[in-house]
Amino acid sequence: MSFAAGFTSDFLENARNALQRVRRPLAVLILPFLGGLFAGYRLPWCVWVGTLLFALLLGVALRRDRRWRLFLTLILAGWTAGGVLGIGDGAFRRYELDRAVSVGQKGRYICRVGGPVRFIRKTTRGVAYTFTAAEFLTEGGKPLVRRIPVEVTWYDRNPAYGGRMPVAGERWRIDGTLRKGRDRHRLPVLRVNTRWEHAEPSPSESGRYGWGKRVEALRRAAVRRVTIGIEDWGVVPQLNQAILLGVRNEIPPEMRRIFADSGTIHVFAISGLHIVLIAQILTLVIAMTGLPRTYWVFLLAPILALYTVLTGARPSAIRACLMVTLYYAAPLFGRRNDSLSVLAGTALLVYCFRPALLFDVGCMLSFSVMAGVLLFCGPFSRALERLFRLAKLEEWEGLWARGGYRCRAWCVRMVRRFLRLEAGALAVTGAAWLASVPLTATYFGRCSPGGLVANLIVAPASLFVVIGGCLGMVLSLVSATVASCYNHAAGLFTTLMIKAASWAVSIPGGSFKVSRWPVWLVALWFLALLVWAFILRVRRADGCEWME
Repeated sequence: MSFAAGFTSDFLENARNALQRVRRPLAVLILPFLGGLFAGYRLPWCVWVGTLLFALLLGVALRRDRRWRLFLTLILAGWTAGGVLGIGDGAFRRYELDRAVSVGQKGRYICRVGGPVRFIRKTTRGVAYTFTAAEFLTEGGKPLVRRIPVEVTWYDRNPAYGGRMPVAGERWRIDGTLRKGRDRHRLPVLRVNTRWEHAEPSPSESGRYGWGKRVEALRRAAVRRVTIGIEDWGVVPQLNQAILLGVRNEIPPEMRRIFADSGTIHVFAISGLHIVLIAQILTLVIAMTGLPRTYWVFLLAPILALYTVLTGARPSAIRACLMVTLYYAAPLFGRRNDSLSVLAGTALLVYCFRPALLFDVGCMLSFSVMAGVLLFCGPFSRALERLFRLAKLEEWEGLWARGGYRCRAWCVRMVRRFLRLEAGALAVTGAAWLASVPLTATYFGRCSPGGLVANLIVAPASLFVVIGGCLGMVLSLVSATVASCYNHAAGLFTTLMIKAASWAVSIPGGSFKVSRWPVWLVALWFLALLVWAFILRVRRADGCEWME
């Protein structure tokens, strides 16, 4: 009992000292901000109750214990700001929906098809598709709505009788019927019903859409270049386009299902892998110019922003672009580079400008996986290095080298380096899997333990796909033959990814269906991970030996 009491006392004292030195205020601020944002959308009354409760706690802390003052102030500010933002955005969306429907339930509109286009049902002579409109304008060319999504249900003839599925990117003039709706998160949605006989192709508009047209033309040209020489490789060109440029509309549904069930669907999101690789290449070039590191961000940020826009400006790409920009902008303001603070600041910016992304699965997966890697990759890696006895191998390497056995020392060194790489790969995969389990269970209704193994192959392979594809795309400006060689190399690694994902799905227990998790269970899982990360940091700053 005395040991337990002493351990508890020491732990609480260390925790109190850690809270007293709040070195990452953004990391503390973002959690109550997200909680308040969620409450603002779902339960507005909880925002005011929580604000009152935190204000009372802050008042007590100011009188009795000033060490908690900054901590509770950040919680109160984050919760209140997030709650007010969620309440305001939800009210504006309801107002916008009411105003759009009041214009007229039936009318003519200009619609640009967004992806992916999903098949709903099929009858003898007709089929029905649904998609989210990338652009929805009145006949006069003004946006009908700005914040809420527009879900279009398209009724067409059966393909056997001359029907055709709408393709992402096409512009149509449609006669549609507007009606109110809500998505699975109970957020307002504008739904539109139309038929093929009430639609006609709309020519591309000029003027205000000229810049967007040029970006789309550049993207189409890039898509053609990454498939030079591998046009007849089946599904491989479509996967390469998705990995490099975010063009995921042409991925066959069965292939999309394989990667989703294996827990490797994240490789098709233009995210940290692509942005960080581009940033590393750019920093090498900028370093050669002799420009001080403080000013690198002025050259780096515009190029990364252009690449983000070129790849569709998806939430995961925006997150990665902002993270890299903030990371390299820190020296400009005299701040130390800190990945956790950068991630929190990026999340704060993203959700302040687009609060509804809190319910976007891609954005949530992107932030949660990155946070899991930052919190657990280091401890997991050090624990695995101890498990693999790398310190003992390093000692043996020194003994063999001092004894004159250079060949044996070289073999031990190679084994040690290989095990260190495997420890790092396993640590990253395990941390990312822990952070993604509740979201994949909630949105996809699956659990994929096989993804732990599949990601050890898919993640490095996707890195080589990005390198080979980028080189092929750039060198295609000089020689199509040279570009074809690099595209073939990228295609080989894509084929390896397909094999690994298919194997992870086929093995017993590699992927299985589970009941969709409720919100409270997801919150409990993430809370447990945060407590575990806090314990790792408080108990031992340099690792977690007890994990062995």
